[in-house]
Amino acid sequence: MIKKNKQKENSKTIICPICGETMKENPYAYDNRQYDKIAYKCDFCGHKCSKIT
Repeated sequence: MIKKNKQKENSKTIICPICGETMKENPYAYDNRQYDKIAYKCDFCGHKCSKIT
């Protein structure tokens, strides 16, 4: 149960500052879990950003 709640907290909606579309979590980022970061990528313009969890 705790694991599900943590996943919900981590899956926040991020709005792209470039084009205004919704960004999705990027599973191909190499340092996602190593540094407790979540990487996001916009499917429309390709902008990337990361947030510390």
